[in-house]
Amino acid sequence: MSGYIKYLIERYQNFLHADREKAGRGKYVIIYNAIKREFGRAWTDVSRDDFGRLLEYLQSRIRDSKMGRILGAQGNRLFSTFPEWKEKPKTV
Repeated sequence: MSGYIKYLIERYQNFLHADREKAGRGKYVIIYNAIKREFGRAWTDVSRDDFGRLLEYLQSRIRDSKMGRILGAQGNRLFSTFPEWKEKPKTV
C-alpha cells in the first residue's frame, strides 16, 4: 500500500515538474505538507482505514494539476489503479 502511495506522490511531482510556469519553484514538498494538513499526519503514518481516502485525495490532486487537466482532456490515463500497479513488475 505504501508503495502505491509513493507512486502517486511521485506521479504528482512529475506532473508539477512538467508545468513550465512552476519550474524552479521547488514545490515538490507541498504535497507532503498538504497530506499532513488533510490527514493530520505524514503519509507514512496514515492508517490502513484511511488508505482509500488518501488514494482519492492524491488522484484528485493529479487530475487537478495543470498537466493532469491537459492530458485528461486528451483522453490519456493519468495513473495506474492500485490493482494495475500491483500487477506491474517491480524494477530494482
